[in-house]
Amino acid sequence: MTEFAEFTLAAVQATPAPLNRVASTEKACGLFKQAAERGAILTPFGECRVPGYPISITKRPNPLMWEAAAEYVPCHAQRLDIKVAV
Repeated sequence: MTEFAEFTLAAVQATPAPLNRVASTEKACGLFKQAAERGAILTPFGECRVPGYPISITKRPNPLMWEAAAEYVPCHAQRLDIKVAV
């Protein structure tokens, strides 16, 4: 039988701040920090976390939007001393 290292994962079910990229990112970073304080080393979030919705529902998103989000979240998290993978 294969053995795996134990780790703590935080299961997060939280809504973003609709149509507010900054508030959504700040909320996510706060939840990352809260999970880390409770011992989690992995805190996944579902899709539609940043930049909010319903923009992706009503029109096809520009690929540059995803590149910007991928850069924005880690930069903002780094300011708060939180490690993030996008």
